[in-house]
Amino acid sequence: MAAQTEKGIPLSALCPKFLHTNSTSHTWPFSAIAELIDNAYDPDVNAKQLWIDKTLINGQTCLTFMDNGNGMDRDKMHKMLSFGFSDKLAVKGHVPVGLYGNGFKSGSMRLGRDALVFSKNGTSMSIGFLSQSYLEAIKSENVVVPIITYYLGQHKSREESQASLNAILQYSLFSSERALIAELEAIIGERGTRIIIWNLRKSNEGKTEFDFDADKYDIRIPADVLDKTNENYKRQERMDQTVPESDYSLRAYCSILYLKPRMQIILNGQKVKTQLISKSLAYIQKDTYKPSFLKSKNVVMTFGYNTKSKEQYGIMMYHRNRLIKAYVRVGGQLKANHEGVGVIGVVECNFLTPTHNKQDFDCTNENRLTMQALGTKLGDYWNETTYKRKREDPTSSVPLEDTKKCPDQNWVQCDNCLKWRKLPDGIDPDRLPEKWYCQMNPNTQFRDCSVEEEPEDEDEIHATYEKTFRQERSNRIRQDLTRQKMEEERGKSEIQTMFSKLRKEKEALQRDHEALKRRLSENNCRITIPSQSSSVVTASGSNNTTLQIIDVRSLAATRSPSIKRTMPVDTGNPNLKKVKVNGVNEEGETSIGDNDIVIVEMKSTPKPCRKLDISRVKVERRDSLEHIGMRMECSDDSHLESENGCPSVSSPLEQCRSMMTQTECKPHLIPKEEDNLPRDVGDMAKEVKEKMKSDEERWKKTLVAAQVQQDELMVLLDTTSQERDDYKNQVHTLTCQITDLQTQLHELQQKYLKKEVCHQYTEIDCQILGEMTMPGSDFCRLSQVEMAKVYEQTLKEMEGLREQCKVQETVKADCSKCALSEKRSNNDDELALQLDDMFRQLDKCMQENKGYKAELEVLQQEKARVMSQCEELRKTIENLRSEKQKSHENKGCSSTMPEDVMGNSEESWRLRSLRISVGKLLVSFVPALDLQQVNYESDVIDEILDQVLDQVTLTSAT
Repeated sequence: MAAQTEKGIPLSALCPKFLHTNSTSHTWPFSAIAELIDNAYDPDVNAKQLWIDKTLINGQTCLTFMDNGNGMDRDKMHKMLSFGFSDKLAVKGHVPVGLYGNGFKSGSMRLGRDALVFSKNGTSMSIGFLSQSYLEAIKSENVVVPIITYYLGQHKSREESQASLNAILQYSLFSSERALIAELEAIIGERGTRIIIWNLRKSNEGKTEFDFDADKYDIRIPADVLDKTNENYKRQERMDQTVPESDYSLRAYCSILYLKPRMQIILNGQKVKTQLISKSLAYIQKDTYKPSFLKSKNVVMTFGYNTKSKEQYGIMMYHRNRLIKAYVRVGGQLKANHEGVGVIGVVECNFLTPTHNKQDFDCTNENRLTMQALGTKLGDYWNETTYKRKREDPTSSVPLEDTKKCPDQNWVQCDNCLKWRKLPDGIDPDRLPEKWYCQMNPNTQFRDCSVEEEPEDEDEIHATYEKTFRQERSNRIRQDLTRQKMEEERGKSEIQTMFSKLRKEKEALQRDHEALKRRLSENNCRITIPSQSSSVVTASGSNNTTLQIIDVRSLAATRSPSIKRTMPVDTGNPNLKKVKVNGVNEEGETSIGDNDIVIVEMKSTPKPCRKLDISRVKVERRDSLEHIGMRMECSDDSHLESENGCPSVSSPLEQCRSMMTQTECKPHLIPKEEDNLPRDVGDMAKEVKEKMKSDEERWKKTLVAAQVQQDELMVLLDTTSQERDDYKNQVHTLTCQITDLQTQLHELQQKYLKKEVCHQYTEIDCQILGEMTMPGSDFCRLSQVEMAKVYEQTLKEMEGLREQCKVQETVKADCSKCALSEKRSNNDDELALQLDDMFRQLDKCMQENKGYKAELEVLQQEKARVMSQCEELRKTIENLRSEKQKSHENKGCSSTMPEDVMGNSEESWRLRSLRISVGKLLVSFVPALDLQQVNYESDVIDEILDQVLDQVTLTSAT
């Protein structure tokens, strides 16, 4: 291709195929139509109306877009047909939507292959041609745009436009210049633009992607297209959602296309009822979002319920007053529950950057943070509304989204000035006439188109609503924490009291144990070892073994002790007995050898004849003589029985007894001389053996008696513990009975004012010991000691019962105090919440009162003005009547005075005009008055005026 150059430098060429490539950014056909609507809405065009129609030209189905804006000259037309030229500026707060200078090219080529643009700006008329068919026919390697220019008063193109005219006439729908001029003249007014698009995109079946027949006043995407080619005509984020009407209806989409519409859209000859989406919701609340990346001001978010369908909900995201994303579900709306159903949020995200096709925002960190904040704010609104509904109507089971709702405010747009006016409550906007004007406004303050719109609330400091559910949740958390602390403190106190009780029970058990041990020790059998001075000592003459019989004693009970003579042991220098050499008792000497038995001389017994059986004598080994005389208690019975072949008797109190053993000692013995022996050793051994047998029998009897006594004590211990448990159970039952009696007493005190209670004591023939009963006769048969024991035990149990009753009363008092404190805290919280609600209602009432006062002042001013006008009218009517009467009195013959007739005709004309003006004024007081059926020649208007004046005077007097 021949490269174009500028100063020898090649210029970048633009292939005609780029027109189709550029149009593929619009996957949804309505987004392409929105680009053409934006061009008419922007402040450089500033159109008031836009007409969208489907028409047939030379058998071709065409889409036409016509506005009454400022129009374009040749240069602007050329920039619009080129790429990237955008010099739009904001005018009087009207910010342009266009950013990239690519909307018309991408939008028109998405709808069809060819487009023809007609525009006039008051001084000139221009025609531009952008066509893929034309470029393919001429096989152009660059995008060529033919442009024709006409000036006012001239219907012939200039010579430089002749080539463009020939191209347009050859490849467009119009074959003559006159037809082109007729399309220019079809533009209403001196300024405006008209766009015709043909060769519309079609499906594989040969049908257009639009359905023009389902609704003659709407352009829709057919249902089969929605079902078959979802990727092209349905957005991915709504694959599993209910399709809103704005996705397939151009009328519904145009009604929400702008946050605050300033332009009327007439679709197929019928006006689109645009709506202020942020003011047509129910239960509207505003919230603010202060992003960290935006330091200029807060972002205001509006939340409310959809009043038409609960299935259409989500976030409406606008950019520079233009809808970018509709019904975007965030936060809890994405979960598989009913959270956020029916809730619509409206936010203007001027701080975000829209994508090329203006159907989404760039995927940036700011966008992600904004979506996260929207989800959080929507969740707060949902929680607040559900909390208020439960508080207002706790019995209602119908969700708020399922109830019938009306918009909080009703707004309507004037067809003349295109300003929005707020209607009073109770007026249904659907019943308003097709064309509505400011003079139809019931609010007299905004009845004129020259009056500015009602200002919106822009208090950024108090823009957010009060989140009472958060306060309630924080209060609940605070109460839970305090309750937990109180429960912990109560648990600690209970544990402390439990420990103290256990400590007391332990001490009581220890005391009982010690007392039981004392009783056992008192009833125990003691076996004593005599002191050093009363021991009988025997020794042999051998140095290796020394056998000493210290004491041979019976193990009888302490009541009949066996007293035996004891011999002192001389611990001084012993003089051992010498060996006999005179042959006396040869047998004894030879048999004994070194083991001679030496008997102490003092109070010794005769020597037995036979040999002494030493195995029958109990041996005690001592390390020193200081331990002679230690006592062996009955606890050593098992040891003694084992030595004598008797079976041992086990006892549970063996571990509580002290075991004492006898030891063997080697004392220094004083041997006696052989010649001083008074008796035979055999006789002494016989005597000792007999005494040992008697002592053994007595010891056995004593041991059996001690064992029986021990068993009795064990049985007594078991019965005592059982009685203690029984008394505890009785304490519990008595405590329950006490509580029951207290409740009954409380009820009786409430029922009766005065009641006498007599306490009578009755004698019964039994005494309760635990769960066992003892008849009174049996109790009398007891001994005095046992009766004293039973009496003392009963007194102790009664004291224990009194102490437990006192403890329970203190615990009960503490519990009642805690319950009263909790109840007082809960009452304080409820009172605080009620006071907050009362203050809010009071503030709301004061604001409403101020509004009513302002309206009353306006009405009073209006009333005064009307009264003054009525007085003036009354005076003029009276003057006219008087003049009429004077004229009738002074008039002469009508045939002779034509001048008077002329004067009367002038007066009647003046009176008629006055009555007409009065009738127009009376319409505001009497809306049912039909001025077209009123005869102004009669006195009907005068009578109506008198009645109205009388009513006004009466109301003013009252």
